[in-house]
Formats: sequence, structure tokens, C-alpha cells
Amino acid sequence: MFINYFRNKKMKKQYSENNCGFTSDGSYIEDVLVKAKDENMYLIRHTQYADENKELTTFGIYRIFNNKDKQIGHLKYVFNNKDKNDVHMILCDIYFDFLYRNIGLGSKTLALFEKRAKCYGAQHITGKLSDVDEQTPYEKALRNEFYRRTGYEIINFKMIYKTISK
Repeated sequence: MFINYFRNKKMKKQYSENNCGFTSDGSYIEDVLVKAKDENMYLIRHTQYADENKELTTFGIYRIFNNKDKQIGHLKYVFNNKDKNDVHMILCDIYFDFLYRNIGLGSKTLALFEKRAKCYGAQHITGKLSDVDEQTPYEKALRNEFYRRTGYEIINFKMIYKTISK
């Protein structure tokens, strides 16, 4: 606990402000520092990838780092704006190491993702539930409760859906 105090302090100093900018390959990076229920600091780094022409693509990822600078989770997405009548985000994958579940990081990451979806003009978010999260009835119930608690509707036991408010 004493060591975490210094690690948290180092993170606060290093990421004192929310940082954003472009990398040399044209990808967009945004860093957000958050405090979880375990009282530790975590970095949520959003990357929207650039293509070979340094144009931003529709693919992105949120990587979550602990105060030891180790990646402990991610959220991957695709922005779909091909049909102007159905602009939406696809939540491809969300994962956290077991020790970092149920401390609020998933909800915080999902909230940042939803904020980005709204900025992109998405009308809704959709995604397919992973069979990996169904290894035990407990894991499946935990996953389903997480999505319901964050405002998602589970459709046919395999899809999630959420309308984005304007």
C-alpha cells in the first residue's frame, strides 16, 4: 500500500492533465487518468489508428494501464458511418485482467467510449457478446449485469445495444 502511494503520485505527476495529440504515423492519442474503487490511479489511453496516408481510420482501442505501467485491459471498437441513416459504433471487445475487475474501470472506460461515440455522431452502440465470458454461470451473470447496469440491452442472449442520447 505504501508503494502504491508513490506509484499513484508518480502517475498524477506524469499525467497531471488529460493529454491528447497525434503520433508520427498520424494516429490520434488521448490519455485520461482515473482513480478506481481500489484508490489506485489508472491511465486510460485511447488510440484512433491512422492509415498509410496518415488519415484517421474507423478503428480504435482504449488501453488501460495500472500504476506499474502494465496494460491490464482494453476496449476495441469500430466506427461505422457508411450508411448516413445508421451511424453507429461497434463495441468489438472489452477485457480486463481478473484482478482489475469490479473496481469501476470497465464503467469508466465504457463512459469514455460512449462520449466518443456521441462526438462521432453515432446514433447507437452495438456489439456481440463473447463466449469467453460464459465459462461459468457466474461469469456470464457478471458480464450481463455489467452491461445492464451501464444501460445496454441484451438481445437474444448474444448482442448488446444502446441508444446514444443527443
